[in-house]
Amino acid sequence: MLISYLIPVYNVKPYLSQCLDSILAQQGADFEVVLLDDGSTDGSGQICDRYAEAQPDIVRVIHKENEGLLATRRRGFLEAKGDWFVCVDSDDYIKENHLQTIADAIRQYDCDMVMFDYESFYPDGHTEPSGIDIAGVQVFEGDNKNDIYEKRLLKNKYNNMCFRAVKRSVMDFETDYSVYGVRNMCEDALQVLELYTRAERIVFVPEALYAYRRNIASISANISMDYWHAVLTCTDLGWKYIELWNMPQETAAAYGARCVSVYCDFLAWLTAGSKLDPQQQEAVFRERVLQNEKFTLAVKRYQKKYLATRYLRLRNPLVVRCVQRFRSCRMVKMLFRLERVLRQKR
Repeated sequence: MLISYLIPVYNVKPYLSQCLDSILAQQGADFEVVLLDDGSTDGSGQICDRYAEAQPDIVRVIHKENEGLLATRRRGFLEAKGDWFVCVDSDDYIKENHLQTIADAIRQYDCDMVMFDYESFYPDGHTEPSGIDIAGVQVFEGDNKNDIYEKRLLKNKYNNMCFRAVKRSVMDFETDYSVYGVRNMCEDALQVLELYTRAERIVFVPEALYAYRRNIASISANISMDYWHAVLTCTDLGWKYIELWNMPQETAAAYGARCVSVYCDFLAWLTAGSKLDPQQQEAVFRERVLQNEKFTLAVKRYQKKYLATRYLRLRNPLVVRCVQRFRSCRMVKMLFRLERVLRQKR
């Protein structure tokens, strides 16, 4: 059994050595490290070369033009030689028992995917648990897969490609993800849906094997129209798997509420954080939400009991912003239209 660690690299010079050292210290199975330098300009590519020169039997480097995280990770799957794939972000690191725990789970359960817990760490040094709500070792297969399907649909913490190992036979090499127009955001959410579908047996082990770097300032700086394109694309795609997985009406209703919350967040950003002028804002909101058939589906499935109170807290500030900024109040009318439809469902 050969496990391939796939690491996209782009301008992460301060963190890269910690990441690679944590991988190269692993024991428990044969492994390779595939470094995909996505056109780095800060010297990260040279660090990759030094590691490859020091351990050429384990480490390979692929230097490529910048394409973004999604395309780079897909390239890694094609280049990897392993029987199993494990993704690691180049500014994170893995715990010392990462490989051993994964290998033991594969041998014991003869599974197609191994999921594991993680912890987040922050620039000030403090850490926090993931909040994953799976107690102990769990095996998801057959009808029991509905449990993990529901968790994926309703909680973001079950999206990340880095918190799992995937068997080669499960990987959807034939899927063209470029059609979604996504580069660096929500790429995990796009890919993992199909992997959940194809994996006949999924095992979760409760150990926190992965250390995930949190940088709130970076997240805030990246909120843009590209970000929202990715979020809305992934949100809309979920409805395909609601049907494919034949999820119960309760799950569809909860997912509908989650989608409505996303659309409200998008409107909040559009009216307060975007640099578009009012006419552009209206056009974008009309195209991406009001004329979106998935929005109609979300409203149809919406039930108040599944919707967090965030929407109710959000509404009044949104109305104030809209009144202050738009003399025509066209966006305000759209907002009231959204609220009116929701109230009919309560």
